[in-house]
Amino acid sequence: MRADGELQSGYLVHLIGNELARVLRRLRLAEARKAHEINHIEISYNYEKVGQRFEPTAAGLLAALTSACGENPGAYTMEKQRQLMELGYEHGQFEAEVMIWIEGQEHLNNLVLGLVPLKPHRLRVFDSRFGIRLRYQGTLFDDIEELRLTPPTLGPCEVSIRGPGFGQAARFEAEMFIGPPLLGPYTPELLVRHPDFTIRLTPEGLRFESVGSIDEARHSLDEWAELLRALTLLSTKQATLAIAGNARIPSITLAADQPITGPYIAEIPLISEFADGWLRLLASAGLRSNVTFEFDEFWGANDARMAVDILLNPKPVAHFEFSLLRSTRHCLCQQACTSIQPHLRTPA
Repeated sequence: MRADGELQSGYLVHLIGNELARVLRRLRLAEARKAHEINHIEISYNYEKVGQRFEPTAAGLLAALTSACGENPGAYTMEKQRQLMELGYEHGQFEAEVMIWIEGQEHLNNLVLGLVPLKPHRLRVFDSRFGIRLRYQGTLFDDIEELRLTPPTLGPCEVSIRGPGFGQAARFEAEMFIGPPLLGPYTPELLVRHPDFTIRLTPEGLRFESVGSIDEARHSLDEWAELLRALTLLSTKQATLAIAGNARIPSITLAADQPITGPYIAEIPLISEFADGWLRLLASAGLRSNVTFEFDEFWGANDARMAVDILLNPKPVAHFEFSLLRSTRHCLCQQACTSIQPHLRTPA
């Protein structure tokens, strides 16, 4: 205004985006300081810098408001409400302080790699907005008994397990993670995670571990064949394990020459051979199996095992046996009839 009070121009400071965030941050800071008399708090804006100038008339103000808010009041209200709820939470809403019991270096490595759950002895949760933390007062975390950390990911990778010679390899798509650096002489571990197994790489070597129980897993025939082939190759103690396909880590090839332990070690090579053979027969017939099933189904697949053995094995174990029974009846030609009963047998 002029000195005599005559209006010269108006400026509209639109409280949205960064300007709304300034107001919300000041309110948050006041709440953290328990300064609840917010009606006495002031905030200032450089209106020439952040404001929109308009002629000091009713028509000028209407044009400025229409330009700022748009022609759709409903959409504007929804966006304003979203910002009121979400501004300041761009990096997440909750932060927690947890007291845990560490049993040793191995346990700590497993925790930071997310391989074992973190069981808090004391958990304090904060609502963090604009980096200003307030103690969370709700009940959202009251029933939490354990947490699991997720280490930083390095992206996808490929795992190949090969045996000696030119036999068929086992190949898997997995994801690679890296654990945080720890104090002392320890270096970050690399973790390769697949739904069926994990591979841990340390300066001391490689550790291959299955996930869960093989009796409880459900897979398609293709997935079972790949997994059983990998376990069979590892059981030979002559396999090599390669990790490749990650843009941030060079390819790694290591000898997997240590024995593996677990159930069905003696039976897995035979079941693996059957699974690969059944896949060959399905491919020859132009078929594919997408049904998932448990490992137990292999024990009851005797007919399919015999078919694979007879059709694909040059010297099959399965064979036919015939029982010759002398009939007590005679034909019109007075010759004895012979009853033939075929049987298929294969080792259990």
